[in-house]
Amino acid sequence: MPILCLVTDDDSFRDIDNLKKTITSAVQGGVNLLIIRTNLHSLEYINHFIYSLKWDLEIEIPIAINLGDLKKIDSDADVLHLPEYSTLNENDYSQIVGRSVHSLKSAVEAESRGADYLIAGTVYKTDSHPYKNPEGVSLIKSITSNVNIPVFAIGGMKPENIIPVLESGASGISTISSVLSSDDPRKTAEKFHKILTENYNRGTS
Repeated sequence: MPILCLVTDDDSFRDIDNLKKTITSAVQGGVNLLIIRTNLHSLEYINHFIYSLKWDLEIEIPIAINLGDLKKIDSDADVLHLPEYSTLNENDYSQIVGRSVHSLKSAVEAESRGADYLIAGTVYKTDSHPYKNPEGVSLIKSITSNVNIPVFAIGGMKPENIIPVLESGASGISTISSVLSSDDPRKTAEKFHKILTENYNRGTS
């Protein structure tokens, strides 16, 4: 099953009620992995947010916490997600652990430490990192050709540009602003989900 991952950001946490509505709508549309990323709140607050969010969701999906600059973690989160620079070790946790990577070297190292999945990018130019030059689809191809764990592409993901990513071997995509800034998060998620489902495993055919 292809992964449609939604990643939150600091701006989305400025209106908690709206964020919950957006996430709920997006999950109804096909989002099947959620990563909570924010520097505005404590881990305790994030854990409480996830607990309350699960009550709102009609569909049960894995919810990850992006650990950011934390040096240790004590959380009941389903999934833990590490930034590329994090010194935390994937093998130290019983949960599923993923890591963001921006190079083939980092991807190979993360897999060797026990990462269960990778989020790789930046593929296309994105509003989230407007001054960063994207690595392009070639980054996804180089990583998927050299690791044996799922790779989800991130960076400027839109329904109209994800097929080349899937052709490069990605097992799904991660999105931030395309869904969080959408006037209709459910409809946007449905568009992503339809294309992902119809083109899944395209890179292995």
